[in-house]
Amino acid sequence: MGGETKTEEEDNAILRVWVDGCFDMGHFGHVNLLRQAKNVEIIPGKRNYLVVGVHSDEEILKHKRLPIFTQEERIEMVKSCKFVDEVVSDAPYITTVDTLKKNKCEFTIHGNDISISATGTDTYAQVKSEHMYHEVDRTLGISTTELLKRVLNDKNGSRGYTKGKSVNMKYFENLINEIKNEVVPSQIIGDFSHIVYCEGTFDLYHPGHVKFLENAKMRGTYLIVKIYDDQTVRKVMGPEFPIMKLHERILTVLGCKFIDELVIGGEINKIPHEIKEKYKNIEFYDGLQEIEQENATTTQIRPSTSEIRQRINNRRNELISMNAKKEEKEEELTVTLMSGVKIE
Repeated sequence: MGGETKTEEEDNAILRVWVDGCFDMGHFGHVNLLRQAKNVEIIPGKRNYLVVGVHSDEEILKHKRLPIFTQEERIEMVKSCKFVDEVVSDAPYITTVDTLKKNKCEFTIHGNDISISATGTDTYAQVKSEHMYHEVDRTLGISTTELLKRVLNDKNGSRGYTKGKSVNMKYFENLINEIKNEVVPSQIIGDFSHIVYCEGTFDLYHPGHVKFLENAKMRGTYLIVKIYDDQTVRKVMGPEFPIMKLHERILTVLGCKFIDELVIGGEINKIPHEIKEKYKNIEFYDGLQEIEQENATTTQIRPSTSEIRQRINNRRNELISMNAKKEEKEEELTVTLMSGVKIE
């Protein structure tokens, strides 16, 4: 009886919450939404069990453009996030009470921006009217629209933030300080633990990165990842890189459940001295540069960064046209949110 009572108590302490989305392209806006959804207290004394619904390609195409990542890739990206407890495929684009009930969720969580359907209606209108909706802060300065713009608009090495986005740099610095201890897991390392180390740019974070990190973690008990700083990325990849700035890459990668510790900068293809001194029995797991290099075609892990960029450039005209309209809306929203005005 005691065991059953404990299980009932544990069940009563859990609140199943729902988040849905396209989750196209890997960036910290997605990670931060899932982090907040997992950690926000909706009902005092209850901890959130996060169920994430991923829209199908067909469902997305009814309301907006076809994603860059395939449906399977987008699902794998969400599954790799350390804040996610359960993933549901083929989630409807318009969130209904029936969707929540079907997945045994009491609330849906979304950022404080408005999601509009193809017919111009709020996709969360029904759950809002039934008081089954909870709002968290939208992450400013980064989005799929912004990443696509950087890939499409600039080939001369001057890639960077637009004037509208540059005001968010301080915001990101504060965000890193707020969550850096939260997203890095605390692990106990024993004398016989096998430490695995890898390094790379992690630019345009994608399913190839996730698969590489999963493979690396499977080789040991503790995974240390080094992210190259922007200067090192330019040396490795060329002057037009990175597409994602260092703070964006840090925050994105920290959301991966396979990573136990993260270091920044340092020499290429070399385990930092302080890591060697700190840990015994450490293995350098190589191969990520092959995935990240331009024109990478021989790598066994797919997709490569080059393939992702090619997918975008193959749809250049379509994406530039659609992006321009969406970016204008995002710029207006960013200014509104930074001014503290509530979105109705």
